[in-house]
Amino acid sequence: MGTAALSAIMPRWPDAHSTEFVPALVERDDALRCLDALFAECAASRGATVVIAGGAGSGKTALLHTFMARAARAGATVLVRGA
Repeated sequence: MGTAALSAIMPRWPDAHSTEFVPALVERDDALRCLDALFAECAASRGATVVIAGGAGSGKTALLHTFMARAARAGATVLVRGA
């Protein structure tokens, strides 16, 4: 698949070092702390799998955008693939 085709199907995510808007989280502090703790485990070579579930409009995307930005700022390589 060429770069142009890949760019067309992949969503544009904010760069971790950009000033682009990252949605504000509402009542997601516990979930973000959990993701941060799991990220620390992964950084220590102990992998994990996480499932983010919730109804429409529950903040799943905002949670993931915030976490991806934080992980990238911490030095992680963030890979994104759109459906």
